[in-house]
Amino acid sequence: AWRSTIVLPAHAASWTEERRQVVLLHELAHVRRRDLLGQQLGRLACAVYWFHPLVWSAARRLRAESERACDDLVLACGARASDYAGHLLDILTAARGLGAPATVLPMARAKEFEGRLLAILDPGRRRRGPGRRQSAALLAALAAIFLVVAAAAPSSPPSSHATPSPSLSVASDRAELASPAQAAPPARATRPRARPQPDEPEEGKREDARAEAEDESAPAPPPPTSEAERDRRGMLVRALRSDTDAGVRRSAAWALGESVRAGESPILVAALRGDADAGVREMAAWALARDRSEDVTAALAQALRKDASAHVRATAAWALGQRRRADSAALVAAIADAELDVRVAAIWALGNQRVEAAPAELIAALRDQQPRIRVLVAWALTEINDPASVPALRTAFGKEQDPEVRRAIFRALACLGDRSPEVLDRAAAAKDPELRSRAVLMLGGLGPGIWPWPWPWPQPRPMP
Repeated sequence: AWRSTIVLPAHAASWTEERRQVVLLHELAHVRRRDLLGQQLGRLACAVYWFHPLVWSAARRLRAESERACDDLVLACGARASDYAGHLLDILTAARGLGAPATVLPMARAKEFEGRLLAILDPGRRRRGPGRRQSAALLAALAAIFLVVAAAAPSSPPSSHATPSPSLSVASDRAELASPAQAAPPARATRPRARPQPDEPEEGKREDARAEAEDESAPAPPPPTSEAERDRRGMLVRALRSDTDAGVRRSAAWALGESVRAGESPILVAALRGDADAGVREMAAWALARDRSEDVTAALAQALRKDASAHVRATAAWALGQRRRADSAALVAAIADAELDVRVAAIWALGNQRVEAAPAELIAALRDQQPRIRVLVAWALTEINDPASVPALRTAFGKEQDPEVRRAIFRALACLGDRSPEVLDRAAAAKDPELRSRAVLMLGGLGPGIWPWPWPWPQPRPMP
């Protein structure tokens, strides 16, 4: 704490001169303020009073306020607020993508980082800290309060202890049991849909249907209740609508997407359809993934069909995959997209749709030149569970040379219930030991065993 060392990540050599300057100013502000010593004292207090939740809350608040104070010092030195916010967002993105050390994790929490961004971009915020006189007055006031509290004599305990009446306690318990409406029922957590394995009983399918029904009826986030919360959401909406800096608009869309409230979806839809920056449109598509309204679904389908940016189209397809019933025609058309990432996201989204039959374009993609596409098509056909796709899968299995794709196609055939001697004989004679072991089990009258797919997600969400 007395001889501090500033440590920068390895890729800091590629930073611009401006970014290095603001980062060093921020870290030197921590050194000047002795924040490391204050945080160590906070950790010590948490270790001593580990059982007290207010101590942990105070330590988190201390850390957040120290970050904001250093941000104010950087801005007071002449840094532009929007540029500084953009640098922080880029650094956070790199930290999350490459694996950040424990000291960076508090900075990456969405709620704390959102408040920090709002403080940076607030033009009315006072950036100067208290002067020496104000600090001395504050210390004197704290000392006076401490002396008063220390000098206060505790009152003597009463001579007779009043005990609650047993009849009153029983009556109170009965009153609580008689009025269950006063206690809110526990929220039912939504579960991701998982296709039953080949050996899974019929109960797994019924459980899957119940999970899907719960997912379809997920309630929307409640509207902001406090005045301060409404002001924060209003600031984010204004930034997304009218800020001249694309990085600020992208950050605002990301912050709104953490929990889209009533009335904010049209703002995000307008950004998706009309913003000039592709990064803002991509973030708006991600933010709309949880909104299952028809207007939002139509806007995402339009972006998938017509947007000039491949990143926007891929994210729109990913967002459509978050709902069970979307615009399947747009997803089918995207199978022929020129960009690999768009095709991957569209095929994955089709696998999450509740369609009655596998589209012919999806089955034809078993002949795609990219092995990654063929593996993903096998998974999507398994999820759609259309028996009409079995002949095409058999043909593809007989011609496929890539080992990973062959395993995926055989897994799809096993999940669809195909036990044809033609397929099993080829699998038993394959060079792949996993295929041979599964085929031998099936030739012996058993199922292939529990055989989960290795991945459920084609791409992560975009970060600001």
